[in-house]
Amino acid sequence: MLSPSFFNNLFVFPLLNLLVAFYKVFEIFKIPGALGWAILLLTLAIKAITYPLFKKQMEAAKKMQKLRPELEKLSKKYKSDKEKLQKAQIELYQKAGVNPAAGCLLPLVQLPVFFALYEAFRVFLNLKSNGEEVFAGLNKILYSKALYINSIDSFFLGFDLTLSPAQANSPIYYTVPLITGLLQYYMSKSTGAHMKMDEENLSEFQKAFQMQSKLIFPLFLAWISFSFPVGLSLYWNFFTLLSIWQMRRIRD
Repeated sequence: MLSPSFFNNLFVFPLLNLLVAFYKVFEIFKIPGALGWAILLLTLAIKAITYPLFKKQMEAAKKMQKLRPELEKLSKKYKSDKEKLQKAQIELYQKAGVNPAAGCLLPLVQLPVFFALYEAFRVFLNLKSNGEEVFAGLNKILYSKALYINSIDSFFLGFDLTLSPAQANSPIYYTVPLITGLLQYYMSKSTGAHMKMDEENLSEFQKAFQMQSKLIFPLFLAWISFSFPVGLSLYWNFFTLLSIWQMRRIRD
């Protein structure tokens, strides 16, 4: 069972309490797939909290697009001097009030949430195998007796959300990492198309991050979603879908 620590107190325990609270609401109304709906509602809540960062990221992309002609001029002017080129680019960014690293903020915020949810699902997975002892440990973490649970329905749309595709060993579960990878690739490609920056105008760090976002990151997510509980993929994929929708609204 989870023990108190800085990370658990700050991220895991609040997310567990919120997840259980949402689960209890759907359970009270006897809605099938309560855990799945609770995850979707939790995703909406997290998306609302992180929306200002996402909006800032998209606004920075728009500003970068407007700077494209100036960046092309600098690229031609300092073609043979990379150091002067980078210095001139930084000065241009500062003058325009643009932070090229703004796109890194949202993924960095997402990581603690992602790992906190993973820890939460480890608790739910243990509930099915260790019974009353784990339920008692979980109830100690919950902030109110009204949230206490003695059983849990982990199925949603035919999937056991506490199992990973590797554990389930079923063809239908293998679609989860595939969907995760494809959605993330589409998201990365859409973000890149929105920015429309020439590689000549990017620093080495930006080039590496761009490559990671477009190909390596989707493959990495597909790989880890094969080993992580399906409920975690449900959260990530729904978050990605919401991001795509928000990006189109901001862009249009």
